[in-house]
Amino acid sequence: MSFIAPLSPLLFLPQSFIIKSQPPKLRIILSFLSPTQGKPVMALDNLISVTFTDNEVRIIENAIKSINRVLENKVINLTPDERRQYGSIADRNRVLVDKCKDYMEQNPETIPNVIDKAEFDRDYKARQQMQKPLMQLARVTEKLQDTKTLLDHDNYQASLAYYRYIKYLASENEAGTSSIYKDLKKQYHHQKKATAQEDTTPTDGSTTDETPAT
Repeated sequence: MSFIAPLSPLLFLPQSFIIKSQPPKLRIILSFLSPTQGKPVMALDNLISVTFTDNEVRIIENAIKSINRVLENKVINLTPDERRQYGSIADRNRVLVDKCKDYMEQNPETIPNVIDKAEFDRDYKARQQMQKPLMQLARVTEKLQDTKTLLDHDNYQASLAYYRYIKYLASENEAGTSSIYKDLKKQYHHQKKATAQEDTTPTDGSTTDETPAT
């Protein structure tokens, strides 16, 4: 004989009545979970879930240390102004470099005295040697940055949900929540102001700031 659990009578009552008929603390919880009078609140979407062991982090750090040891006294760190000054050569200019190198090797008598061919060759070889690892590291950096972006998003959305809940509890005079709300509110408004300054307004007049109003 199968057993059927009895249905709670609360399921057949209006959501507003259910909330109002509960003790204060339970009423607060129900109000937060169902603020739209009966419409369930979806759980926060977690865009990514990833973990690293301590050993994996050490492997990454040691690999970076090994790279830095090889590069020590060999690489240059330009200032922003210097980066703008020297820029980077386009592919068509890369072709020019290759062609000039070929012509200089085939016709050494055409090389002017102002060019140190040995130094030119050293620069050319070092540049070729750096190209492949540079592309590989760029892909690694992109993967790490994209992963961090999603992790930051998940943390921030959860923090916003917590802030809103603390704000609600404080409005209901729940013990111990007012000081938490006041502290979080300062950072919330500071962050909101900074975001507003960084955002631009689209031509349709809407705002790109998605931070909810308090």
